[in-house]
Amino acid sequence: MIIISYLLFWVRKYHHHISKKENFYAGVHSEKYVDWFLPISEHLKRILKDNGSFILNIKEHPKNGERETYVLELILAMKKQ
Repeated sequence: MIIISYLLFWVRKYHHHISKKENFYAGVHSEKYVDWFLPISEHLKRILKDNGSFILNIKEHPKNGERETYVLELILAMKKQ
């Protein structure tokens, strides 16, 4: 099994306060991204089979000329789930 999802679906399902595309695409601050995404990944983990795959295609943004670390932090947090 492989999970490929339109992230906006998960956002609307589990974060009811976000109702319009423009609110979602305004973005989640990088400092809050891991805490914001972990509830979504918990649901994905629940439905994913043991031999399944989950692909998250995101890229960190530069801040002050350097790449932020929230993607790496998210990967580590998801491994601990």
